[in-house]
Amino acid sequence: MKMFLFFLLLPLAAATQYGGMALSNPYSDFGAYSQKQTPVTSVMANPAALASLKNTTAALRGERKFVLPELGHYLALVVLPTTAGTFGLSGLYAGNIDYNESELSIAYGRRLGDKVQAGLQFRYNSIHISSGYGNASVVSAAAGIIFHATDKLSAGFHVQNPVPVYFGSNKIEKLPRQYSAGIGYEISGKVLTGFSIIKEDDQPVTVNAGMQYRITTAVQVKAGISSAASTAWFGAGFTLRSFNIDIFSHWHPQLGISPGILLQWQLKRKAE
Repeated sequence: MKMFLFFLLLPLAAATQYGGMALSNPYSDFGAYSQKQTPVTSVMANPAALASLKNTTAALRGERKFVLPELGHYLALVVLPTTAGTFGLSGLYAGNIDYNESELSIAYGRRLGDKVQAGLQFRYNSIHISSGYGNASVVSAAAGIIFHATDKLSAGFHVQNPVPVYFGSNKIEKLPRQYSAGIGYEISGKVLTGFSIIKEDDQPVTVNAGMQYRITTAVQVKAGISSAASTAWFGAGFTLRSFNIDIFSHWHPQLGISPGILLQWQLKRKAE
């Protein structure tokens, strides 16, 4: 029964982009267009956001779509700031032994003056299908830019796979092009609001909107909605010294919840 549900839901799970996209991406990516509340996972939304990260950080994220082990999604990420800019290294795995997708990437972001950040990302994408189908892989690229109009208002643009690339020599499976734009507005040092618009090949436009509220220096909450199937996301983060844990979920009106967890370690904290 579980395998039947897995193959039934697979088109929905992969509908938005290669990589078995985590349904909670709007949650963990929220803050990419911010100057003060940028999460380490925002590099997956726009590599230019790396330039806002000042501390060496490691992160692990796991999610089970609709509570199905076959639709698990796992991300490992390390951010390394240097005097020449900030680097991000990540690995992603989604699926199970019968069908899975994986990705290794390296990203780089830096400031271009006081108001502009730019970033690049290169990805090695792989697909594995059992029952004799085997493996296929391809290299893809992404680029992004972020503008800080004021101390509170930021906006940016991100493009992924601008040049068509295909898995294998038969060119049957293509990585879709994706374009996104976002805006973030920091109402105060505790409250961040924002939204993003995403357009991918052969998919309708998706709008994600949300808000983040830092209750104390150790506790913050996030919530938002996505126009894709009228879904919602929500969660809370807790910080203890250099360690942070986020517990979150995505909710689909017909298929239910997709719970997840995000762990972060600040390996090097910048002096305040």
